[in-house]
Parts: sequence; C-alpha cells; structure tokens
Amino acid sequence: MKKTIIPLFYALVFLFMVNFSTLAQTRTGYISKNSSENQVREYFKKNLALLDPVEGLYHVKQISHSWNNYRIFPDQVLMEQDVWIVKEKGTYQIMPLVLTISKTGAYRYVFSLPLDYKGSMTSVTKEFVVDDLSGFSVVLDMPHDADAVGSRVQFKYYFTKKYPTEYDYQVAIEEAKRKEAERIAAEASSDWTGSGFALKGEYIATNFHVVDGAKSIIVHGVNGDASSDFTASVVATDKTNDLAIIRITDSRFTGFGSIPYAIRSQMADVGEDIWVLGYPLTQILGNEIKLTNGVVSSRSGFQGDVATYQISAPVQPGNSGGPLFDSKGNIVGVVNAGVPGAENVGYAIKTSYLRNLADSYSLSDYLPSSNSISTLALKDQVKKVNNFVFFIECSSKEKQVSSKSSSSPKVSPAQSQANSTTLEESLAGRNDGDLLKKIERDITSVGAGKDINIFKIELYQKATLVYFKYKNAKNNPVGWYRIDPETYLKDRDTQTQYKMTEAYNVSISPKTTNIPYGETRVFVIAFPALPSSVKTIDFIEPDGSTWKFFNISLE
Repeated sequence: MKKTIIPLFYALVFLFMVNFSTLAQTRTGYISKNSSENQVREYFKKNLALLDPVEGLYHVKQISHSWNNYRIFPDQVLMEQDVWIVKEKGTYQIMPLVLTISKTGAYRYVFSLPLDYKGSMTSVTKEFVVDDLSGFSVVLDMPHDADAVGSRVQFKYYFTKKYPTEYDYQVAIEEAKRKEAERIAAEASSDWTGSGFALKGEYIATNFHVVDGAKSIIVHGVNGDASSDFTASVVATDKTNDLAIIRITDSRFTGFGSIPYAIRSQMADVGEDIWVLGYPLTQILGNEIKLTNGVVSSRSGFQGDVATYQISAPVQPGNSGGPLFDSKGNIVGVVNAGVPGAENVGYAIKTSYLRNLADSYSLSDYLPSSNSISTLALKDQVKKVNNFVFFIECSSKEKQVSSKSSSSPKVSPAQSQANSTTLEESLAGRNDGDLLKKIERDITSVGAGKDINIFKIELYQKATLVYFKYKNAKNNPVGWYRIDPETYLKDRDTQTQYKMTEAYNVSISPKTTNIPYGETRVFVIAFPALPSSVKTIDFIEPDGSTWKFFNISLE
C-alpha cells in the first residue's frame, strides 16, 4: 500500500527543507551523465538539505503496452537501469537519459518524453505527483505509428528510489536538528544591548525585553563616561507593558548627580514635537549616543495598543529602553519598538505605565520630578541629558566589569564580639578627626519594626558613624544578624550615595553574628564623611532587606 504525502512527506522532507535549508545555501560539487553511482550518492548526501523531493538516485524500468482495434500486444521491457534526477538550470534532468521533468507545484511535476511520430518530432507530457519517498511512476498514452486502425501505445516508467531513502532523510533531519539546537544555544548565549535612562538614586528605567533572560547587566555611559561600566540587577518588571527598572549594584557607583528632566504625567498630544536619545545598532553606528526627532503620530500604538504612542522619530534595534522627550525636555515615554522596513514608524510606552510599575514596587520617590531644561534650545537640552541616558549591555552568561572594583568594607576584629566594651575599644582605635556633630534620638526602620533602631549618629571630619540596637525578639533560641556590604547612606537632595567602609560588632553578609533570644546588641556602621551641605539622609541596606531608614534629619 502506498504511503501518503501528509504523514511521511511533510514530516520528513518538507519540514527538513523549510526549517534547515539555511544550513547549506549553495550546493557543493557537480554531477553529470558520466558520473559513477558513488559520485552521485556523495553529491546528494552533501546537498541533502537543498534537494527537491524528486531529486535522487533511482532504478528505472520502462515498459511498453500497445494495442489496436483488433488485438492487445504483450508488454515489453524496453529499458531498465539506474538514473539520477538532478536540478539543472530550472529543470530536472534524468541522467544519463535525455529526459526532463518540469515542476508545476509544491509536489507536482510534468514528465516530458520526446517522440518521433510519423517523421515529426514532438513531445508527450504527463503530470505526476511525488507522494512517496520510495519513488513514483508515470504512464504516457499516445497514438502508435502503425497501419492498424486505433493503434496506441503506453509507456510506463517505474522509478524506484535508491537514495536518499526515508532512513537517509531521518538521519539527516536528526543531524540538522542537532546543529539547529547548537545554533539556538549559541544565540541564546550571545550578548545584546539596549538603552536606559536615570531615575533617582541608583535606579534606571529600560524595557523588559532588554533585560529579560540576562545573567549579566552592565551599564555604560554614567556621568558621560563611555568607558565606565557598572554592574546592575533587575528590581522591578512589567512584562505585559515591556518595562523594567534596574539598580546599579556596583560598589564604585557614587550617584548620577542632579537629574535635569522630569517624568511627565500628562499624555502627549498628536502632533506634539518629540525627540529620542539612545544607542541604536552600536556594532554598525558605534557607541556614541544618537538623537532622532519627530512628532507623536498617534496616541495608540501597534494594532491600537493604548499603552503606547506611535511616533515618527526613527528608532532602531538598540534604542529600546531609551527615553522619549517632549519639547520641554520632559520624559513622556520609553521607546520599545520600531517596524522593520517601515520608515518613521516607532513605538514608545507611555510614562503612566512606568509610574504604575514604580508604585507597585514602592519606588515612586525615585521618579525625577524637577525639570531644569524646559527653556533651553534642543541642542542644549541634549547636552544636559546626555549623561543620564545609558548604553546597557546584557548577556546570558555571567560577566565581570572591566574596571577594578573598590575594596570591600573592612570587618572589625571585634565584629563577632557581643559586649559593648570590645566595641568601644575598637572604635577608640579609629582616627576620624574632630567630632563635628552628634545626633542622639531613636529612629525606627520602616520595614523591620522595633527589632532594630538607630539611636546615634556621629559626624566626624573623616567619617560618619551610625549606631544601632538590634533585639532578637522572634522567639528563636539563637537568632542571627548581619549587614550587606553594599549598604549605603544617601543624600536625599542630591541622591549621592556613601557606601559603608567598616562594620563593628556585626558580620558582613554572607557571614552571620549569633544572638540569643531576648538579647539586645549594639553595632556600628562606618561611612565616609558627609559634606556639611547634607541635611537629610536615608540608610539603605539593599537586596530585599527590611533594614531601611528614611528621612533622617541631621539638623
């Protein structure tokens, strides 16, 4: 029983040719009517991914069947030999015979047989379908050049395929799938890039698709230094609206400075002037920031998406995550897509969705709200905001920044000791210069409740010391506490960060200091000296810790 094209041919030939033909774009080698069987097999094997279903090595048998109005003649085997069908200049040659096949559809062909009929050369054709990997047959019915009335003859061609067979295709498909899997894995481990822009503190807004799947995120261009590179991590995501907020975690980072733009709340109007900054096609266009401008074309994006604007400013791969500014230098959107092949069509997510994301992760305070460039010309606005738009490099592999990180906070020899005498002795060995100010009052953590509080801050010429009390009130026989090495103080006005330098009577993560149930311990964290202009600070321990103290007045 003949196999059908659907389960066999689709599965083993069509899918193979469509999905894996990219493995070989041009054929290797050449065969002719004088080639040997081994040469023919080798040619088809090397070019298997590009073969048409009809191509291959066959054993062919030609049988004639003739009759007239008076009798039927016995069948005769006219020819039996090996042939190969190969595509050549748009047709399919049956070698070494002088016969051709033409293709008329996905699996349909026309067999042409030249014929000398009553001294006149003509060609008899027959359409056939390749629906079986084992071969095909063609029957040609034509008048016979004979004296008897009604003389006709049939030529029956039976092509039995010798190579490639079903098994050969199966082996080739498995090999192609393996190579395709390797290619996909290689692509998955490749690097990719995008853009982003500064929020307050150490936070940056970008697209979800820019950082999705990244095991390494490196931010370039902070403070206008293209050679700088700071590690970052994802802290907030909105996959539906393609938004993400990342945070610079690098210990060398000291802040963005005063951000000159604001996040605009009102929607932009159709026809409103806009401009885009970002880092598109860096492998072609280089790593310098690029400016494009245009107008808001529509208040809805692709297929009527109400979360996005359609804009006429040209955007390219790499612009994703960059800011969309209005004419006054306010950010009104986050660029997230262009349309390949379409000029002056791009899309940007409305800032209301960025606000929603920040609200849901308690990051609303970090959205810039003051604009200092609204009266400047475009060229001057660009100069002011350049330092706050970043080139974001992502990878599915862990990577290290090229620059050397500063040293980790020092751990005091007394950090694991539990008595205040040892703590006082350790602090007495410090040389911090004159004490400029001392603030003594209880300050409670926003998330940790009354288990921990700051009870004293000392401002010296060379350092800042923050004193804590921590109580194990969680009904555990033995509890523990520790401090993250990335902990910092932040100036509420300038957003400048001051990373901790030393810890006393508390272990630095991942190590821990034990504390029995019901006991209270005093520990101290040292930071760099704060400028006299600093009036209000936050104490932040990152990475999900509840040890956060906000709006600490130094007055």
